[in-house]
Amino acid sequence: MKPRIMMISMKSNLRTMRYIGLLLMFIFCLTAQNMMAQRGKLFNSDNQLSSNLATQVFQDSNGFIWIATRNGLNIYDGYNFMVIRKPTTTVTGSTATISTV
Repeated sequence: MKPRIMMISMKSNLRTMRYIGLLLMFIFCLTAQNMMAQRGKLFNSDNQLSSNLATQVFQDSNGFIWIATRNGLNIYDGYNFMVIRKPTTTVTGSTATISTV
């Protein structure tokens, strides 16, 4: 009697281990898929961008991204922004706004 009980016990343990293995593989596949997803960066006026409102965006042949905003022209090299601000002194009646690149 004991060998038969032992065999039933081993079969149920193997079945349980198989289900746990399949569950772990499923969870791994889901997390691996999320890790391989493309990640984006959010830039706003709180972190490097001169304004939250971009009027034009352009990428030149060197890979730089030029962003025209209310407060100046932003140049992004993939790591940092360089901001070219509009002049603070304006001639009466003129508006110094960058609207296109």
